[in-house]
Amino acid sequence: MRFHKYAFFILSVSVLTSAMAATGQRAVLSGKGMPSKLGLLYLDGGRPSEHLLRLVDGGKVPIMKIPAGDFARPDSLGLRLKKANPKAIIVVGVGAQSKEMKTDREPAQVYEDWAKEKQGDLRTLAAHKDKVDYLSFMPNMWEPKTPEQAEWYCRYIAYAVPRVAEMGFRPIILQSGVGGLPIEPQILKAMVPAMRIAKKYGGAWACHGYTLGYTTNPKQESYYSLRYRRAYDYLKKAHRDVADLPMILMEGGVDKAGNPDKDGWQARGTTEKYGQWLRWFDSQLLKDPYVLGVCLFKIGNVNEWKSFDLDPIAPWLETYLGEKGAKQGRR
Repeated sequence: MRFHKYAFFILSVSVLTSAMAATGQRAVLSGKGMPSKLGLLYLDGGRPSEHLLRLVDGGKVPIMKIPAGDFARPDSLGLRLKKANPKAIIVVGVGAQSKEMKTDREPAQVYEDWAKEKQGDLRTLAAHKDKVDYLSFMPNMWEPKTPEQAEWYCRYIAYAVPRVAEMGFRPIILQSGVGGLPIEPQILKAMVPAMRIAKKYGGAWACHGYTLGYTTNPKQESYYSLRYRRAYDYLKKAHRDVADLPMILMEGGVDKAGNPDKDGWQARGTTEKYGQWLRWFDSQLLKDPYVLGVCLFKIGNVNEWKSFDLDPIAPWLETYLGEKGAKQGRR
């Protein structure tokens, strides 16, 4: 009986994958040709500001991370964004907890526990799966630290990704913090099987992209906001088949040590200074076609992470995104 169930599962996944390839519904999204890659991370809580609504309704936001619960509301920002810009990439994170990612645990059980814990969110998202472009089931700011952890991680991905795809979502297989994305060759090499699975199912991997000091030196920022480039440099040399796996910066902006009130852009610079850095950062992201964009942290709940709040710079963002879109339209 177990064999028959397993054979049926493999057949189902094969049919699903073939259908996805034939219809193009879950094809790999590409950031190539996007006029800007500066997006938003929406933090739910309270009524959205007028600045946020203007950004969403303006139809120029290229990518946005949105909480699962947003889609349960009649005034959903996710649905509003897709209406204004059908090409916008919507990312939802319903990740497991870091403490669950232990190599002495059976990967299948870790996944099943997550699916049970998040079943409410997953039901909500299932009703709007045509609007959700990527789903992260991974913990925030977790990554393999050793080749051994990476091998266990690949087993976890091999079990989880087909099931996430079967729900109708493109899977995000990693969500590293700033300075955490693996760049060591031995760890990346051990992670390659997971990357191949993600690519097969139209998935992506992700990290955070923060500058610690408004630096515009690409070499220095290659350890922070542009750290992903070091990983891709290795993949291009050693594993070219996954060197085009899409990358999403699921958080980004200015940070120092994660203090909500002291380390964000508002506490450490002016609107003009942040705008200048964002313009430079966008120009760098646009050079890398495998990068889908950055979800700048954060906008929405004005009572949390106050020094990071984007509302004061939202008018600049609206103007900047409008100008980028207009330039593309004139080409």
